[in-house]
Amino acid sequence: MKTKKWLKSGAKLLLTAAVTTLLLMLLNIGMDGMYLLGIPEIRQVEKVLISDSRYPGLTKEVSDEESIELAVKLSGFLRYQPFAPAEEPKEPRIAITYITKDGGSVSLSADSTSVLWQGKVHALKEEGMFQTLCEGIFFFPEGAQAAS
Repeated sequence: MKTKKWLKSGAKLLLTAAVTTLLLMLLNIGMDGMYLLGIPEIRQVEKVLISDSRYPGLTKEVSDEESIELAVKLSGFLRYQPFAPAEEPKEPRIAITYITKDGGSVSLSADSTSVLWQGKVHALKEEGMFQTLCEGIFFFPEGAQAAS
């Protein structure tokens, strides 16, 4: 008899914890946006190709561990609003291709308001942040030379 009570109490506690966790996850996604799912892990990436439409014909290729880590972590700034309508990007400003060690590749492109990921356009939660960071980290010397 006591065992059934304990089992019932335990089941109620687990159900409450599961519902609370789900509600907190939905609230977090609503407030901060949804991360892109499917970005390769840092240890899976061999090199990264990055291009900026402001510098036509220039594609940065990075293969050192620190730059790969930065390029992968930058995708965290591409949080999007899951149910918000997104306009088709006029011209993607930044394009990143992750070349994996198994020979595959994963690509994304973004302008200041949207990201094109796995064939779908998503409205960004924080507009312009990803673009500004990519330009500052990977294209700053070119921008400084062009300004002078």
